[in-house]
Amino acid sequence: MLTKHITIYKAIFTPEITKNNPQIIYLPGFSLNAKSKAVNYLGNYLAKNGFSTVAISTTPHILLENSLEQEAKEIADLLQKSAKDPFILVAHSKGASKAIAVLEQLKQKPAAVVLITPVGIYPQNPKILQKLFVKEVKENTIPHIKKELTKGHKPMLNLALGVLSMASKETKIFLKTYPLRLQQEIEDLTINAPKRAKKVLFNLTIPIIIGYTKNDKVVEADKLLKTIKQEKKNNIYVEELSKEVTHAIPYTHPEIVLKLINSAASKIK
Repeated sequence: MLTKHITIYKAIFTPEITKNNPQIIYLPGFSLNAKSKAVNYLGNYLAKNGFSTVAISTTPHILLENSLEQEAKEIADLLQKSAKDPFILVAHSKGASKAIAVLEQLKQKPAAVVLITPVGIYPQNPKILQKLFVKEVKENTIPHIKKELTKGHKPMLNLALGVLSMASKETKIFLKTYPLRLQQEIEDLTINAPKRAKKVLFNLTIPIIIGYTKNDKVVEADKLLKTIKQEKKNNIYVEELSKEVTHAIPYTHPEIVLKLINSAASKIK
């Protein structure tokens, strides 16, 4: 779906057996298209477990100074028109900062929010964040892919291929905007996003579930926990996940995402 200078990708996963569960709105991170194999794997898993899921991603054709805010506005407008009530907003990695930007513009708030290994919650040096992303790829992504090459199921490989697929399908757009977009996102994640989190996320009264793992090379657990503790909010529930999982939890261990969603659903009043 093309809106102005932004393409919105939407993938819908419908359960075979309808249950009285909230709808899941999922915002992926790491430049993943909502229709990629990695997101498809997660969406189908949630649907099989009774959660109607809609994955949404955006790609700008022209990079503007307010591109990130504009993308958030387009998603907010889409949700305002089509999201079912109640719904749970679920986001991963860089998708968390976009989710918070969406929340800032949403009139119809979700029943709960689930953030998985979220980036952009605490202030950070842009160069350090870039190094941490590289470290995650070197120490977690690549070793996992090597192990998966001998297996039938390759979630981490699907994740990597999903990013490459997006680049190949939208080569002109990708080459024209991606380097600048990445720089813009890194700056936003380390400077603007933490301010939005303090202004928007930490002022919500709905249940907020935040999942993290100490094996994550991108999200610094101590800084994340310190930031959340300082807010002294009793509606924020932090869950430490297995040390065996990595930053890419949704695409390697969807059962953990399901557990976090069920935790959020159980807290909805």
